Amino acid sequence: MRDSTRHRRQPNKIELARFQVLADMGYSPQAIGRETGRDPKTVRKWLSSGVTERDDDLKTLVEQIKATELDDLYLLGQKARRRLHQLVETEDKMIPLIALQDRCFQQRRLLEGNSTAHIGILTKLIIQANDELFRVSDKPASQLSTGHQ
Repeated sequence: MRDSTRHRRQPNKIELARFQVLADMGYSPQAIGRETGRDPKTVRKWLSSGVTERDDDLKTLVEQIKATELDDLYLLGQKARRRLHQLVETEDKMIPLIALQDRCFQQRRLLEGNSTAHIGILTKLIIQANDELFRVSDKPASQLSTGHQ
């Protein structure tokens, strides 16, 4: 049976800040709910409310938690890298360590706001490649084989 008083009270500022940081790290409302012991509907409601953007105290808490998480992610990444160097000769348990290092890197990029930093460049490259592909495929087969335009 659930403790009805725990689940019916509003989240405090620390919980709201954790919701936001976990969301910024790529966690879904369901995962945040599991991590914090809150109903995913509650998490979704508070994340969509924008309260962390309007409240200066919450903004400060979010930044403090992010800084702590980033420090932890850098440390985990360094430890995984160091351990990979030790295991490179034995090839023992390297895949879980590589996965840990990759996850740390991805979460750091999300928290640092760099996860979408190169989308504009990639989009431009994809459009250019697409244009070139269709420009080539619109030519008659005789021109493609001879190289004439």
